[in-house]
Amino acid sequence: MHSVRQYPSVFCDGAGHASMMLIGGILMTLVAGFLAACAWAVWRMPYWTLKQAKRHYVAAFRFVKEGYRLDSWWYGVPVLLTGPLLSLPGLVAADDPASQMVLTTLILFAHLLLLLLCWPWKVPVVNVIETVAVSGALFSAISAGFFLPPGSGTSFSRAFAMLTRTVVAGAFCLVSVMFVCGLIECKCYGRSQCRFVPQVPRVQQDCLLTTGSRFLRSREPGTSEEPS
Repeated sequence: MHSVRQYPSVFCDGAGHASMMLIGGILMTLVAGFLAACAWAVWRMPYWTLKQAKRHYVAAFRFVKEGYRLDSWWYGVPVLLTGPLLSLPGLVAADDPASQMVLTTLILFAHLLLLLLCWPWKVPVVNVIETVAVSGALFSAISAGFFLPPGSGTSFSRAFAMLTRTVVAGAFCLVSVMFVCGLIECKCYGRSQCRFVPQVPRVQQDCLLTTGSRFLRSREPGTSEEPS
């Protein structure tokens, strides 16, 4: 006779276990169906926008794309998917804290990488806030590994830890080499455009200069910024 790992009082093939499986299956079906419907709606959203007769579909799934830029209208689906994925480590590796930490780190890192690549929110400060929040959660998940008891990690978690250290060290070395090469190219050879140092676009430079000049004028005594 075997029992459920999380609930030792519930025995397998019993009435309680059957009820648990039934309710869990219904909940998983509802969540998977909702996510599939949102993904399908995001995929069909450009077509619905062009058709006047399909505008009510756009209004029904407006919550998926609300607040995002036009080129990142699909970002709501990964956001909805992050929550269910974060609940999987406790289910997949119930008695393995090291594997739970590894899976949680992978999910948060993928979410942070997608956020930095897309920068999806219309309001820039919201992108910064979400980046800080996800980075804090990722740092907390990584820091939890220092409090694990010795010998609790599996071969998978140890291999992932070694891979993470290697990738971080390699990225740091690559960025350092590119930065040094860019400085040498700019200072020694007098080139204004460096291949190894990222350049700020002209539009962003003008925007930064305009914002800075407005701020300095507003700080001068007896002056006030004119409304634009």
